[in-house]
Amino acid sequence: MQVTLLRDVGDALACRYWPLYDEAFAALRTASPCRQFLTEDEFMEEMADPRILKFVLWDDGEAVGMALVAEDLSAVPWISADYFAARFPLEYAEGRLFYFGALLTAPHARRNGNAKRLLAALSEHVATVDGIAAFDCAGVNVPYVPDLVAAIADEVTDLDTERIDAQHYYAYRTSGLKAGRRFARTGQEAEPAPA
Repeated sequence: MQVTLLRDVGDALACRYWPLYDEAFAALRTASPCRQFLTEDEFMEEMADPRILKFVLWDDGEAVGMALVAEDLSAVPWISADYFAARFPLEYAEGRLFYFGALLTAPHARRNGNAKRLLAALSEHVATVDGIAAFDCAGVNVPYVPDLVAAIADEVTDLDTERIDAQHYYAYRTSGLKAGRRFARTGQEAEPAPA
């Protein structure tokens, strides 16, 4: 087993990685109201983007795992780089703030410590510059993923883990209008029925 760090991935290699990514994230398609995976086009863009580090785990020439990490937060469209610049100004200004976007292992290779190998390589990379690694995680993976990341990083470096935010999703199920209410179907607001 070996982990390599790649910045640019050619189209042919990216096409080989896509099925690995797609299969690894298939279970999350219905696990969260917020999309937890990249589309194929987004994935190919990340593979070609040198601002996204690709930690690739190889087993006898086969890619069996990958971690995607942005070293330039502007490469991650769903986060606010301004937030991180304000919260961690020194690390942000010095390019020592990394955003961990994905960790995946091939389903047939999940029980072999491969996630640990990838997380250790990522932690070593961040620790060499006294950096900060941030990430988001769907509720379905809490506390498992944050605990796993912290436990493995703690083997590599002294660290402080901080939960910096949470987002909640709500759904309200309705059951028709209450008695005496009517709604104009032209898109106007509902009005109380005349008494």
